[in-house]
Amino acid sequence: MIDVNQRGGIGCFRNLSIDEQEKTKPIPLVHLPIELWEKVFDLLAEDGRLHALTHCALTCKAWTARCRWHLSRHIILRDKKQAHRVVKAIQSRHSRVNASEAVTLTQPFAFSTGRKLPQVDSLTIGDNAIDLGSVWHANSMHVDAFTHFRVTFESLTRLTLVKVEFPSAIVFGRLICSFPHLTSLTCHSLKLKTTAFVQGRVLPPNGFALTRVDLHNADDVVEFLVVSLISAAFQHVRWVDPRCLVVDPTRNVSTNGLQRLLRSAGTSLRAVDLTYGLLSDGDAKGQLQLAELDLKTNVGLEAISLAIYQPRADVDVWTESWSQLYIVMSTGVSALKLRQVTISFVSGMVYARPDNLWQHRLQELQAMPDLVYAKFDQLFSKSDFPRLKMVLFRVHEHDGYRLRLRRSAMEDVPHEDQWRHALACRFPTLVRRDLLRTSVTMGDSYMERKLAHRRNAHGNAEDDR
Repeated sequence: MIDVNQRGGIGCFRNLSIDEQEKTKPIPLVHLPIELWEKVFDLLAEDGRLHALTHCALTCKAWTARCRWHLSRHIILRDKKQAHRVVKAIQSRHSRVNASEAVTLTQPFAFSTGRKLPQVDSLTIGDNAIDLGSVWHANSMHVDAFTHFRVTFESLTRLTLVKVEFPSAIVFGRLICSFPHLTSLTCHSLKLKTTAFVQGRVLPPNGFALTRVDLHNADDVVEFLVVSLISAAFQHVRWVDPRCLVVDPTRNVSTNGLQRLLRSAGTSLRAVDLTYGLLSDGDAKGQLQLAELDLKTNVGLEAISLAIYQPRADVDVWTESWSQLYIVMSTGVSALKLRQVTISFVSGMVYARPDNLWQHRLQELQAMPDLVYAKFDQLFSKSDFPRLKMVLFRVHEHDGYRLRLRRSAMEDVPHEDQWRHALACRFPTLVRRDLLRTSVTMGDSYMERKLAHRRNAHGNAEDDR
């Protein structure tokens, strides 16, 4: 966490990433050039951290211009009065609002400007800052809302739904199909009162090609996506185990919806990003459900990312994770076109975290039988993976929904050299073939994934050349 301190001068900050009760020596203020701060603001804007940009704009005059430019590109509407003011500003051709690229509706009302907004390519409905028990009820919207959306956001390509409750799959489908150029759909904590859907009740527009879907505690939409055949065009699927996102980590979770989605995507699927939770006490083998994953029908798969949340320092949990990962990669994946494998072990989140967690895991890594590592080492070295270019083993300490990490947690995370050395000793064939990659990260996993996705996209473009 960075505390902007105006009294220290333009472009000064001090580190506040430790608990307040832990006394530390004063950290000298560091003067950074404005060009570097502008890069920081660009990253904040890309991550959607508008509140941070607002605070920065009010902190330092030298920062105001860049921050306000980013803020003007994202419209946030919290009530109808504010919406009316924005409409008036849009009708003025000299307003900055006309250059906006993203719109967020935090309340259930239709937004119509009377004209198209061709620059807007991202729409968010709902508010992640509301209480966990609150939802955005879509049944309170007027029946003509979808027509207004279609006219206003004709060029929309990305739609995000956060804590929204729809009365039926038909209403959800009508909203999705209101945007003919939609390519990316993200659903956080989304609910449908009626999940049943009959094919033909909602028809996608001609040329509709939704290629990317992110589901976070939103398995209710799977029935519509599969029956409507929209999922047949999916190229990238991201799915997060609901136990990683809700207060009750002991709830029973089924992966049947995920498996239906993957089968429906078939040969069009290019990348999967799956996160499994192993958060509560009990039988690790029965909880993880990773071994049930079946990707054999996705013969076009090029990248697979598997992440496991493990806040417990338990030898059985650690061993079972590696065992199920091996089962998936050896029997459940079509490896003909696979170029990248990412395996992440994540700790943190909002649950109790034992001290010295990662130090215990490094000890467990050394104590595990050599046969476990030998299987992995031989698996990725076979001719079954002819196009494989990278196997990344990643350690990530999540910040608990952007809460500050404790100093003990930060000190416990292994250094990347330490993590790589521990793995290099176990996977000599991967090292010899230059396939082994390691990474240690801390902070917001969402931003880390976006940056990793950008790097991977750049790397794939270079490979295609």
